[in-house]
Amino acid sequence: MNESFQQIIESMPENFDLERRVYKVLVEGEYTSTENRAPRPLLVYKLFGVWHENLSRSTKDRKASIAIIYLQEHGYPIFSSSGKGGYYLGNETEIGGYIAELKSRKAALSKKITRLKTAHRRTWSEPQVVTQERFL
Repeated sequence: MNESFQQIIESMPENFDLERRVYKVLVEGEYTSTENRAPRPLLVYKLFGVWHENLSRSTKDRKASIAIIYLQEHGYPIFSSSGKGGYYLGNETEIGGYIAELKSRKAALSKKITRLKTAHRRTWSEPQVVTQERFL
C-alpha cells in the first residue's frame, strides 16, 4: 500500500470505522482511476462478506453509500460517475473533470426542481377565490 494512502487511513478519526474500511478497499484494490473502479456489489462484498446482484433493497449497500458520502463531505477524493458506475480514489489530474461532472448534475437537478415547482403550483395550489364587489 502506498505510504501516503496508509497515512490518510491512519489519520482518520476513530469513529470512521466503516469509512476507513471503504478507503482501504479502494486502496488495496488499486481502484484509483476512471479505468479501474470498484463496482458497488464488489464493494459491499469486500466490506460485509455478502454478494448482492440487486442492491436496490440492500441495507449494506446503503451503509457503504453513506460512508462514501461522509468521506466525500470530509474532503476525501472518492469519485464516482453516473455513466460508468463504481467508485475510485481520484487524483489531482482528474479532479477538474469530476467537478465539471458534478456541476452538470447540479444544473440538471436545478432544472428538474424548477419544473417540479411549476407543476406543483399548476396542479395542487389552492385556487384563488375571486370575489366581485356588489354594486348598489
